[in-house]
Amino acid sequence: MSKLIITKDKFVFVDVSTIAKKLLGTIELYAYFDQDDIEWAIDSVEEIDEALELSVPIVIEGGHLPKMKPFGDISKTVKDGYIYVKYSDLF
Repeated sequence: MSKLIITKDKFVFVDVSTIAKKLLGTIELYAYFDQDDIEWAIDSVEEIDEALELSVPIVIEGGHLPKMKPFGDISKTVKDGYIYVKYSDLF
């Protein structure tokens, strides 16, 4: 089962360590060091084995998380003590 790794800059990686050898050559694979928030490209089975021996997750890129708009930028309407906003402005 895959798990998501979210970096400090809100980039998502998908952990594919268990199926990395099957994916090699079909998609770009990376070894991800979460302590340093860095990744390096994996190009061979030997690099996969080395990463697995070091318990380093092998990942693929998932993309950036969408940026949430702060509530201060949303137009609000106050009526009878309730605050109304357009749902589409929230996302």
